[in-house]
Amino acid sequence: MSFIADIRVVSKSLLPEIKAIQDEVIEGWAEEDFEVFAKFTKFFEENTRMLGDEDNSGTVYIDLITYLQQKGIDLEHGELSEMTGEFEEATEMMYFFLTIADRKSLLDSMDPSLFSAEEFQAYVAELYHFTDANDYGDRMMEGLGIIYNGLKNLKDDEVINVQVFG
Repeated sequence: MSFIADIRVVSKSLLPEIKAIQDEVIEGWAEEDFEVFAKFTKFFEENTRMLGDEDNSGTVYIDLITYLQQKGIDLEHGELSEMTGEFEEATEMMYFFLTIADRKSLLDSMDPSLFSAEEFQAYVAELYHFTDANDYGDRMMEGLGIIYNGLKNLKDDEVINVQVFG
């Protein structure tokens, strides 16, 4: 299965509307009405600013976030995790927000200078038992840089939303 990562800057003022749309998606998912997800996707496309490329590999972000968690850097359980838990469970997406409060606790430990493409490459080589994806570590470094710089430049009235779906 192919996964796509969508990393976006969101105005905090939109959070109540996002929560309402999340609730609609959860209800739709339970009734196997997956068209409601199109409304969710459209809302983010029209009301937020994307970080990184439109074709971010979700697998790279899953591996990056998992690796960071193993190092004690937990991106998924921040200030707004109560808002996302039920949605994440219902849709089986990786879905979370990062806030200014999260930045204060995460930024120093996420500095890209503390990591290397070789370190990431070795991690995925061991994880997947392959050696032919020579640029995978570089792609993980790029993903780390996107999230790090997004957090570093986050304004007080913004949050970052990370979605990985397939």
